[in-house]
Amino acid sequence: MAPAVIFIALRVDRDVADVKKFLDEKGCGGFGVREVADQNEHWHFLVETDKFKNLQSFRVNLTKSVPTLKGNASYSATAVDDEGKYERYMCKGNSDGECPEIAWRNSLKYTDEKIGELHAAYWKENMKLKKRKVGSVIDFVVDECKRDDIKWNDREKISVKYVSEISKRAKPFNQFAARSAVNAIQLQLCPDDSAIKMFAELI
Repeated sequence: MAPAVIFIALRVDRDVADVKKFLDEKGCGGFGVREVADQNEHWHFLVETDKFKNLQSFRVNLTKSVPTLKGNASYSATAVDDEGKYERYMCKGNSDGECPEIAWRNSLKYTDEKIGELHAAYWKENMKLKKRKVGSVIDFVVDECKRDDIKWNDREKISVKYVSEISKRAKPFNQFAARSAVNAIQLQLCPDDSAIKMFAELI
């Protein structure tokens, strides 16, 4: 039986020409980018291959072909569990709007347009995470509800979003505080004074 397709996150700090030659000769697919951090030049590759029995077999063949790659100081190769997440990470570039420098490409999938889409997706997700860290849960959920067109009086959906966000932030859940928070979210989402009147009647 033929080996299964495996996705590998490969990082090399040297001899990138020999590494690319190895990937080409072995018929590997994917793409690679060049990065410079603190004046340290290195390369990241997302490798797709069915030419090796497992990750260890890939490592053995790579270091046999490029013997200068020894130890973590010069390279690392790990299995990719979330291909989409690693694609976006590789396409982050130096900053928002600056796509990465492509160092190797052997795939019809990773066109310049696709790289641009992955780059934009990375920074969109990054901004969302930053907002989640620094902003309040209420403000975050209000924005999420607006994005998903959840109406102010759909309390069930608002509550689900609020509890989900509390869980993601690993915050302690308090039922009474949650009720007050959902009330506040409804008030912010309501385009008129309907929510104010409704809550006033309950007081």
